Amino acid sequence: MPHCYDREGNPHFDLTPAKAKKEGLYFSVTEIQKIESAPGLEMWKQNSMIEEAYNNGPKKGESLKDFQRRVKNAIYGDDSASNLGTRIHDGIESVLTGVKTLKQINIDLMPFVTPAVNYFNGKGFELEECERVVINTEEGYAGTADIIAHTKGGQPFILDWKSTKKIPSSPYPGQPEQISAYACAQWGQQALNNHEVWGANAYISTTEFDDDGMAKFRVHSYKPSKLEECYETFKIVNALWRIRNKYDPRS
Repeated sequence: MPHCYDREGNPHFDLTPAKAKKEGLYFSVTEIQKIESAPGLEMWKQNSMIEEAYNNGPKKGESLKDFQRRVKNAIYGDDSASNLGTRIHDGIESVLTGVKTLKQINIDLMPFVTPAVNYFNGKGFELEECERVVINTEEGYAGTADIIAHTKGGQPFILDWKSTKKIPSSPYPGQPEQISAYACAQWGQQALNNHEVWGANAYISTTEFDDDGMAKFRVHSYKPSKLEECYETFKIVNALWRIRNKYDPRS
């Protein structure tokens, strides 16, 4: 089911695309971005699948269905991996909002939460809100931003946490555009055009650790000029999505 939002910002996960359109809902940024072709990502999927199957062939007595499930879980993760990502996000939020201290975080989450919290506090960011639903009525989309904040110098700042097995050397396709779309929905296109807004993706590895036992952590930040450029790209993708889906929530 698609990830959508109503005009009050309430999320909906249980509606078919047809039902969501009938109710005039805003589709999420990530749903809209699925219309993009990502040949690099598809090649990675194929190569990873082949490598995993080659290195970990069928076990004695294992059915084809079970083998397929095992290989897919090794590449994409299973429900437990997804749950870990959610727990990491929740742990970070609970510390940044003052609900808990780092010492009160479950010990199994400490290696993942600590680098993220240390980065945020070390940069002197001023938190405004976590998990804010943002809606752009002019372009007809919505989404949930992990972090809305201001930099030490007072500039608007938006950040998205990304839990991943391996940290990418550069952002995955579409991720800077996702940040720019959230930024525009929050502060308006004029703020982007005036180069007022900064953004970032912060990657937390769930499988790789430093010598001190902390999860490997890397931030890819986007200058205001980059966000302006990325948002123009997202608007093209969004327009194509509306055409292909024959749906425009603005009308």
